[in-house]
Amino acid sequence: MNSRLALLVLVGLVGCTSDERDIDADLARAAERARELPFLRAPRVERQTRASYIAAAEERGRSESDEDIAELRAVHGRLGFVPKDYDVRKARGEVARIVGASYSAERKTITLFENTPDQVYVHELVHALQDQHLGLQAFDDEATSTDAFLARRAVSEGDATLADARFAAEGDLRRVQGNLDLPGAEQRAETLLSSVPTPAYFLAYPSFVYPYGSSLAARAAGVFDGQFVRERLDALFADDAPKSTEEVIRRVEQREVDPIEPVGLAALPKDVATDFDVVSVDCVGAWQTYLLFRDRQASLGARSLVTQWDGDQLVVIGERDPSIPPKRKAPVAIVWTSIWENDDVAAAFARRFEELQDALADGEDMILEREGKQVVFVKGAIDAVKMRTLADAALRRPPVLPPLATRRKSPHVVHPF
Repeated sequence: MNSRLALLVLVGLVGCTSDERDIDADLARAAERARELPFLRAPRVERQTRASYIAAAEERGRSESDEDIAELRAVHGRLGFVPKDYDVRKARGEVARIVGASYSAERKTITLFENTPDQVYVHELVHALQDQHLGLQAFDDEATSTDAFLARRAVSEGDATLADARFAAEGDLRRVQGNLDLPGAEQRAETLLSSVPTPAYFLAYPSFVYPYGSSLAARAAGVFDGQFVRERLDALFADDAPKSTEEVIRRVEQREVDPIEPVGLAALPKDVATDFDVVSVDCVGAWQTYLLFRDRQASLGARSLVTQWDGDQLVVIGERDPSIPPKRKAPVAIVWTSIWENDDVAAAFARRFEELQDALADGEDMILEREGKQVVFVKGAIDAVKMRTLADAALRRPPVLPPLATRRKSPHVVHPF
C-alpha cells in the first residue's frame, strides 16, 4: 500500500482465470459506433468469477503490512480522512464489490465477470479503443498529483461512460441528457458514496470520475445541444485535458475555470532541513477536500467550498537519514497548505477544518493558521518551534522560487471499472 496518496483505487487484476474468449463482434461494432472510433486490433478478453475477484481483494487487504497501514494513518489519518476505529484492511474487499469489469492498459486486456451486462462490456471496449487511438498509459503518466490523476481519469472513465450510455440509449442523445447534467452527476456521486460501508476517502475515485467525468464528456461533445462531436472528446486526452478536479466541476457547471495558484513550501527551512527530509509532495484537490467534510455536510456546507478551491500542497516530512530512501521513511509530520477564492472562503474553510480536527481529539500537536486566502495546517511528532517555522515558511513562500517538485505516486489500490 502506498498511503502517501489520497486515493484508493484498484490497479490491475487479481486471480484472473486462464479462460479466454474472443471479443464479441456485435458489441465491438456497437462500441465503435458509440465512440465513433474503429478498432485497430482486437483486445484480449478474460473471464473471472466475481466471487474469486472479491476473495482475492479481501486477501490482499488482510495481507497489508502494519507499516503500510501506519503510514496511511500518519498522513491521511492526520488530515481526518481515515477514522481511528475503521479497519483499513477491509477497504479493498468492500470496494471490490462494486467493480463491474475492467480494462488493463498495461496488459491490453478486458476482464469480465459472469453475466456482465452488454452496457458494461461496451464501456470496457471503449477503453480499449481509447488506448489504441489515444494512449491511456501515457495520458495517466502526465499526472503529477493525486488530484491531477483524478481529473485525467475523469476524462477516460467519463468518455467511456458517455459511450456506454449512448449505446444503451440506441444513439438517442435526448435519452442521455437527463442523467448527465450537473444534478445527475451530484446524485450519482452521492448514491455511490452512500452505498459502500467504507470512509469516503476510499471512494474518491469511483465517486468522482464516473459521474463528473461523464458530465464533462457530454458537455465537451455537445450532447446537451443534441450533438456528438468526437473530435472534442479526443481533445480531452490532449491539449484540452483538465488539470484538477475543480476544473472538471467548473466545466460541467459551465463556469470560468480558475488557474491553479502555487502555494505552500518552496523548500524546507534550513533549521528544519538539518533534521528532516521531504518524503513526498502531493495535491489533495477540491474533490477530496469535499470528501473530507462530506459526513459533516449539513453543518459545514462542504459542497459550497469545492469550486472555490484555488490550489493546495501536501508535504509529508520524515526524519533525515541519508541511508533510507524517501519513500521508505516513516512520516513524522505533514504540512498542508491551501489557497481559496478569497479571504472569507479561506476563513470559512479554516473554521470548518478546525472543527474537524477538534472532533478527531487525537491529542497530537498541530498548528492551523490563516493569512489572507491561504490556510496552513502542520501536524505531527516534531517540536513546536519547527512546526511554527514550517507554517511560516509555507505562508510566506518566496514568489521567485518554484514549488517543491510534485512526485506522482501510483495509487495504492486501483478501481478500474
